[in-house]
Amino acid sequence: MESKNFKKMLAAFGDIEEQFSVTQEELKEIICEAISKAYKKEAGIDDMDVYAVFNDKKKTIDLFQRYQVLASDDEFEMGVENARVLDRTAVVGGTVSKKIDIDTFELFSRSSASVAKNIIRQKTSESKKQAVYNKYIVQLDDMVTGTVESVKDRSILVKLED
Repeated sequence: MESKNFKKMLAAFGDIEEQFSVTQEELKEIICEAISKAYKKEAGIDDMDVYAVFNDKKKTIDLFQRYQVLASDDEFEMGVENARVLDRTAVVGGTVSKKIDIDTFELFSRSSASVAKNIIRQKTSESKKQAVYNKYIVQLDDMVTGTVESVKDRSILVKLED
């Protein structure tokens, strides 16, 4: 991701943070998970061990594939000799990570982008629910006052006084 777009994304985090009660660190984790899963969808290989990392210093999001180190190469495993090119301390049974050049994927397909969008939507919603839970769990078994805002079917919306 280009540095210019990275700055725009970080600026948008402030708005999302307020609206969804999600911290910037949580947002970064959500974005990294979404990019990883979208890449796996684009590659068409679900077994691939891929993860993304925010690189605040370079202002990029870097994507890596993790390989299990074996005696010889395989599709998702790497031989110890090749692994030592990436990490000279690599040993059989360990893991090494190789950076993926995501510039080769100029655009994710519509379905891969949809995967990322759905993950971001789901995870921000979960974070918002968790933030509300954390805010009010301390009041468990306390008497509070509030105003009934609406009644629909089997649910009641109550606005609690602060």
